[in-house]
Amino acid sequence: NEARTVQKAVWTEGKEQEENWKDWWRGRGREMNEEEEEERENADEGRSGSEGVGF
Repeated sequence: NEARTVQKAVWTEGKEQEENWKDWWRGRGREMNEEEEEERENADEGRSGSEGVGF
């Protein structure tokens, strides 16, 4: 029974870490998207203005 309790505790901790990772990754993903958008805007400025920007 004791081993099962420890296993469950480890599993719960693992789930919590997974949620923290997802939250961190979401925040990180938001930062990455902002950087990519800036890069895209900079790249668009370098091109001729006649091209439409596709998203």
